[in-house]
Amino acid sequence: MQPYPASWYRVADSIDVMPGKISRLHYLGKDLIAYRATAGHVIVADAYCPHLGADLADGRLEGGYLICPFHAWRFGESGHCVHIPYSAKIPSAASLRTYPVREFDGVILIYWDESGRQPEWEVTGFDVGDNDRWTPFVRKGWQIRTHIQDIVENAPDVAHQPVFHNAVDIPTFEFDIAGHRIVGVTTGTYDFPGGPSGGVHVTGHFENIGMGLTNIQLVDQNNGVELKRQLQICRTPVDGDLVEATVAQRTRGFGDAHADAAMNAKIVQATWEDFERDIPIWEKKIYRALPSRVEFNRGEQPSVLCDGEGGIVQFRNWSRQFYTDSNCGV
Repeated sequence: MQPYPASWYRVADSIDVMPGKISRLHYLGKDLIAYRATAGHVIVADAYCPHLGADLADGRLEGGYLICPFHAWRFGESGHCVHIPYSAKIPSAASLRTYPVREFDGVILIYWDESGRQPEWEVTGFDVGDNDRWTPFVRKGWQIRTHIQDIVENAPDVAHQPVFHNAVDIPTFEFDIAGHRIVGVTTGTYDFPGGPSGGVHVTGHFENIGMGLTNIQLVDQNNGVELKRQLQICRTPVDGDLVEATVAQRTRGFGDAHADAAMNAKIVQATWEDFERDIPIWEKKIYRALPSRVEFNRGEQPSVLCDGEGGIVQFRNWSRQFYTDSNCGV
C-alpha cells in the first residue's frame, strides 16, 4: 500500500511556527521547513536549496524572503528564487516546492499529493460561534508504527468498543459519504472506571475529512447533566513505517475558569489513555485486504468480515480515492 495517500495533513501546531523563525519538519518521507510570512500566514516548503542542496532551516528571513545560508539565494513565498547576489539571470528551475497550507484550531496542515496536484477540496475546523466558555485545546501526539489506513478505519470498527473502550454494548454508527468527507453520528453508553453510576451516554457527531483529520462534537449525558466536548484527531504519515497521530480536546465549561480547566484536564487524560489502548494492536497487526482487493496485498489471505461490519467495507471503498496508485490493497 502507498504510505502517503493524497490528503490534508497536520505538520505542526500554530505555536511551533513563530514569526522570524524557520522551523524544521519531517513528514511524508521529506524534510520540510515552515515559517511565517510578513503578513503572518505560514509557508511550508521543501528543506533543501535547489542550487547545491544547502539546508534552508539554517537560513534566515529578511523582508519576507527566505535566504539560503550557503550562497544567499533569495526565495519568495511562492518558492521561486527572486534574487541571486552574483547573477542577473535566475535559472527557471530555481524554485522550491511549496505546499498549500491551512491553519485553524491551533494546527497547521498542508496538502500532499505524490503527483503534485493542487487540492480540489477543502479542510475545515470547528464552528467557534459559541466559543466563550470553551477551554483551550490540549493536545498529545504519538508516533505509531502502522499505516494510516488502520487508524482511519478504527471508527467504523464499532465491535471493538466494548472490548477496549468501556462501551456497555456495541454503539450505533450511522454515516453518509459526501465526496472527500464522511459525516455521521455514533451513540453508546460507556461505563468508565471511576465514572458515575449507570454509565455515561455519549453522542458523537463526527466529520472525517480525507485521511488526515477527524473532527468530533461530543455530548456526554448522565443523570440530567450534559457535558459538551470537541475532539480533533490528526493523522500524518512520517515515513514508510511511522504515522504521527495527535488527539486534541477542549470542553465547554460552566463559567468557573479554574474548575473548567481542571475538569478538561481530567477528561483529556482519560481520552488519551483510551486512545492508547489501540496502539499495541495497530503496531502488531497485519493488514488484511477485502476479498475484492487481495490480489494487490502480496498474497495475504483476505479479511473475513461478518454481519454488522459493512461500515468497514464502505470506509475502505471511500478511502481508495486518496491513493494515486489504483493497484493498492485497500
